[in-house]
Amino acid sequence: MANILLSRLLLTPRAFIIITKVTSRRSKFGEKMMTNNLPLPAASVLPNSNISAPYVFVGDEAFPLLPNLLRPYPGDKLTLTQRVFNYRLSRARRIIENSFGILIARWRLLLNTIYLTDENAKWAILCCVCLHNWIRSKQQLRTMYLPPGFVDNEDPVSHVVLPGSWRRITNRHNERVSHQGSNNPPNRAKVVRDMYARFFSNEGCVSWQNERVDDY
Repeated sequence: MANILLSRLLLTPRAFIIITKVTSRRSKFGEKMMTNNLPLPAASVLPNSNISAPYVFVGDEAFPLLPNLLRPYPGDKLTLTQRVFNYRLSRARRIIENSFGILIARWRLLLNTIYLTDENAKWAILCCVCLHNWIRSKQQLRTMYLPPGFVDNEDPVSHVVLPGSWRRITNRHNERVSHQGSNNPPNRAKVVRDMYARFFSNEGCVSWQNERVDDY
């Protein structure tokens, strides 16, 4: 019997390139992330600015704040800049959330505990991921795989997010990832998060963000 929680890394919307056990410190990828030794691209200038920022991954409250991994500001006494950052980060995480939700909703094997050995469960999960990516790459199949309303959609005027129907299928089956890592982030990680927070409230702002900031 296998009860495996997964972490996921996406290169393009709703397509997976890395699947790893959520106990990330135990994987080579996780170890390199924790020590900031992943072969990521060099820092580049953010759009419409002269700010040189490192490439980062997007995480939620379960993950530690690292120089290459952003998580929300904690607490409820936040500045507007911090609240805007949390809102913008949550918009990015929604892409990941939808990707994983689609995978689980379409491959019902993943809805519950997989009654296989760990090794067989690993291959079953990888098969689901490969089929998901392949179907996503085929236009005709993608239309059937993701019919209208299946994924979250954002109203282009109000920017209110309309939940996709996959959420009804997986509602009672989503598991939260347990906390990973330390509560004492390195100073460099705080500097990187603050840099992105200032960018989202200045050069990188969008017109509606202050109105929707409480959606986070």
